[in-house]
Amino acid sequence: MIATTAASSNQPASAAHQVLIERFAYDPEVLPVKIGDTVTWTNRDIVPHTVTAEDGSWDSGEIAPGATWSMTVTDQTFAETAGAYFCGYHPVMQSRLENEQD
Repeated sequence: MIATTAASSNQPASAAHQVLIERFAYDPEVLPVKIGDTVTWTNRDIVPHTVTAEDGSWDSGEIAPGATWSMTVTDQTFAETAGAYFCGYHPVMQSRLENEQD
């Protein structure tokens, strides 16, 4: 008889999240995420937008109407600004990724 054991991982599974950009706002405004998760922003407005970290450590560049941009969450995401971001074209558009690490 051969004994087998299932391999288990202490790493939590990563998750995929969606943020909609419409009516000059990010929805949801605050998104709980963990390191390793992927966030995809979809621009549903008729003008381009960006997703720009307040400290400039990450930036989507221009996201055209109908386009998407994805980012995998890392420690750097929360380095200086606790995940806060805004639109470079429309700075009143502000949102944040909230660190949900255990």
